[in-house]
Amino acid sequence: MSQLLSDYWLHFATDVAILALAALGLYVCFIAGQFSLAHAALMGGGAYAAGAIATKTELPYTVGFGVAIVVGTLLSLAMGALLALRLREFYLAIGTLAFNLAVIVVINNNDSLGGPTGLLGISLETTANMALVAVALVVVAVHLVERTRLGRAMRAIHDDETMAAANGVRVWRVKLATFAISGAITGLAGGMHAHFLGLARPDHYGFAHSTELWVPVIVGGASLVIGPLIGAFVVGIVPEILNRQLDDVDPLIISGALLILAALFRPSGLVRRGDLRRLRERFASSPADAAEDGAQPADPERPPAPSGPMAVADPSADPIRASEGAR
Repeated sequence: MSQLLSDYWLHFATDVAILALAALGLYVCFIAGQFSLAHAALMGGGAYAAGAIATKTELPYTVGFGVAIVVGTLLSLAMGALLALRLREFYLAIGTLAFNLAVIVVINNNDSLGGPTGLLGISLETTANMALVAVALVVVAVHLVERTRLGRAMRAIHDDETMAAANGVRVWRVKLATFAISGAITGLAGGMHAHFLGLARPDHYGFAHSTELWVPVIVGGASLVIGPLIGAFVVGIVPEILNRQLDDVDPLIISGALLILAALFRPSGLVRRGDLRRLRERFASSPADAAEDGAQPADPERPPAPSGPMAVADPSADPIRASEGAR
């Protein structure tokens, strides 16, 4: 019994880690303000690439993961060059949706990839440890990218693309780099997904799956890199809890309910940048500790003293006020 429980939770952890990996790919797009409804197709491209290497060659599965990253990157670059450089906001979302449908139609009508049946007999290589390590490495990599010049340019485009271009940001380069990084992460998630299920089918990577990938990002929050991780855990654990209390519930219903609750009660997600700032302030030194160090504790009812080159530390030292007092 304990072995069954252990296998069940390992399966759950692997599933959530792969979802978190795909959500991190979407998070990279969100950093630059790019909204994509085609990331399921990128994930499918990675899954089919890894599956083809596993079923049609004698190469190790790690090579399949590498090919999945390359295929995801190329598909994402094609999507970025065709759509993201020409469309924005709502029109970009519609364009990426059409891109997703086109990729699935091509896969569905390709007999060498199994057609509607898909690729079967893919070896089961993805483990919980492997998936969690991949998530950890991607989180560190994305965090480092955010702190670079590229990351700052991506945030600038997110805030105001026109202003970013006016300040010297080469928008087209930053957008293509954003889609390349995002596609590489999503392609890896697809390759691990194929080696986790043992198959790759077109209906696994359609429009419905693209919308599901956005749920962890929206629920967890897109202002910090850990937001999609927490969102993926919530999206994974809530169906497990509900299925224990009720009969089988359609995952799409649960995803829709989570999106509605997030929009009503936590529009910015469960994790926000301001929350961490308030947490640091809470654990900062108390007024008593500041007094022991010789600092004057702040009076909450007293307005802050002015600062800057025009500020006067002592009002009596202001020559204008002194002359007015003499009159």
